[in-house]
Amino acid sequence: MARLTRLHRDLCNQILLMLQQQRLVDQRGNLTKTGRAMVAGESTDASQTRLVHIFQDPFGGPSTHRLWPALVETLGYAHVDYRSGGRPRLRLDNRRDSPPVEPVVVQARRVDSPSRPSPGDVIAAARATATAGEPDGVRDEASPPPAAQVSRVSFIAERPDPVLLAGYLYLPDDAVTSADWEVLDPFTGWPNAWLKERVRARLAEDDSLAALVAGIEGQLTADDAEKRRAEYTRRRAEAAVRIERRLGARIHDPDHRKILQLLTEVEADLAEARLLAEVGGRYRQTAVNNLGKVLENVFTTVRDAYPLSESLLRQLRDATLRSKALTAALDRACELLEIGGQIPDGMRKQDGDQVARAARGHLPSLRPLLVAVLLASAEHPDHPLRSSIRHRTDLLDRLNGTTQLRNQGSHSEDREPTAHEADDVLDLTYWTVSHFLFQQTTASRGLDVST
Repeated sequence: MARLTRLHRDLCNQILLMLQQQRLVDQRGNLTKTGRAMVAGESTDASQTRLVHIFQDPFGGPSTHRLWPALVETLGYAHVDYRSGGRPRLRLDNRRDSPPVEPVVVQARRVDSPSRPSPGDVIAAARATATAGEPDGVRDEASPPPAAQVSRVSFIAERPDPVLLAGYLYLPDDAVTSADWEVLDPFTGWPNAWLKERVRARLAEDDSLAALVAGIEGQLTADDAEKRRAEYTRRRAEAAVRIERRLGARIHDPDHRKILQLLTEVEADLAEARLLAEVGGRYRQTAVNNLGKVLENVFTTVRDAYPLSESLLRQLRDATLRSKALTAALDRACELLEIGGQIPDGMRKQDGDQVARAARGHLPSLRPLLVAVLLASAEHPDHPLRSSIRHRTDLLDRLNGTTQLRNQGSHSEDREPTAHEADDVLDLTYWTVSHFLFQQTTASRGLDVST
């Protein structure tokens, strides 16, 4: 295997072990019935494998961070325009309100070619990506580590060439101090705190980088900072008033601190989007993303109070049983909730293992979390989802539509939500918070503390 694939022998052994754990090959290395189905393209699990690329940081040294902080499947590019002096300025997309960013060029006199990462490093990076976003990075030690769904890992050569990491620096529009500049991950386009610390660490030895950061920080004078701070405080105070008017004083309960914080940012972003009118799409998109996080927090709280049974969890984790077990459990939930089998396709298409991981808190993703909560509602007679669907029969469709709207803006289509769409998601979120966190039916399970 190692000779044919040009992969390290230890990595081939690890891949073989993963195939055995997924019951795709037996102990002698022969294909099982499930394995033959996957080779023939008849298994839904075939779509779970992926080609990933690992990049190395030539300045990282021998540490756990010598691999790029994430495995990436596709590489993104930035659009370039040039100022009068010919200096390039990058934009993450073509939208008019996209923030301009300055390219970071790290100059180094000598860069040693990094050694090939060990199989353990590769598997650790894959698993770190699979579990990214878990609360406080804590995983239930009693549960097995999630399998790294990686079909092949691409390298440049037997000894990989150094990969120079390019970061994009900019000062956000809502920055209140000169130290609030961000470094964007060139692959995801999102601010990366780890990269920002790496840039800070290089300032003392790289004069050009230090001058660039100083120039960015100089864009915000002391007077500007004071004005921005006052404006920032004013808008969030106004947002807090709007939230209390719609949800009441209970939203200030310490148990809801995270939700209150996210809703405050949402209201402030939507207020800014209304001022910018047609060019406020980026603020609307950020608001919709944060509203999705609010919904994740709400349903995470419900999931913890009404857990899915261990027997169903085991079936959903079993490669041979998960598909039938998920279908049967969804049909039972439809019957009990009297929704006539009308579960949105986006929820129907979730993989059983994804639902099980979301139910255990190992996958912070809204759609599989919603499916896990839906399945649990069939096991708990007093589950709040039952009464909520009776009040709002289109609830599942609306929630699924919110996840689709987030994905269209962040991943697949780069489409910004309209003002009507953003307000619609905001209304849905307020309704969900009220009915799932503030109802008397949920107070008895510890989901809300009366004020």
